[in-house]
Amino acid sequence: MIIVPKKEVKHSTGKIIDVYDDLFSYRDVLGYWKFITRSLYMIDEPDNFAMPLELKFYSLYSWDDTKLLGFTNHPSFLKLDEKYNFSQYQLVQCRINLSTPHQKNRIHTDEDGLTLVYYVNPKWDFTWGGHTLFMDDLLQEAEYTCIYKPGRVVIFDGTIPHMIMNESSLCPDYRLTFAIQWRKNFTP
Repeated sequence: MIIVPKKEVKHSTGKIIDVYDDLFSYRDVLGYWKFITRSLYMIDEPDNFAMPLELKFYSLYSWDDTKLLGFTNHPSFLKLDEKYNFSQYQLVQCRINLSTPHQKNRIHTDEDGLTLVYYVNPKWDFTWGGHTLFMDDLLQEAEYTCIYKPGRVVIFDGTIPHMIMNESSLCPDYRLTFAIQWRKNFTP
């Protein structure tokens, strides 16, 4: 099985954003959603004190948890691992993000490495929003908007500025994403 991105977007810096659809069966997508919605969630204090009312809802997973979920040992993930060689990086975190229509989001970057984002919800209407916006390095222009689609996987260089666009207040569910972040291994 060869895995090819549905879309490969070149950022103005030359870094690539790869978008994959249909890596998982509907049964897999539903199973991941059931597992993830039954996870223990925490409320985090703001990571930017300029926005003191911002709260984040999340669940942290260990690498073993991702195997119990069935994600990182799924044949499609293993094919992605062959392509991106995730083991060349140091694992930073595996995190479920739960967002609400009124949550404050900001443009941010992740580690200098790779970020994988999996869109968890098995049902999602385009009009509910919740897309991921990728910005230029000056934070002046949007370069790509990745539409939230059930089961979609997005892999990108974590240094590309990005943010969640809030879901609509018409959305009947929370927006859930599963993110795995790796940083480059630096040798002294």
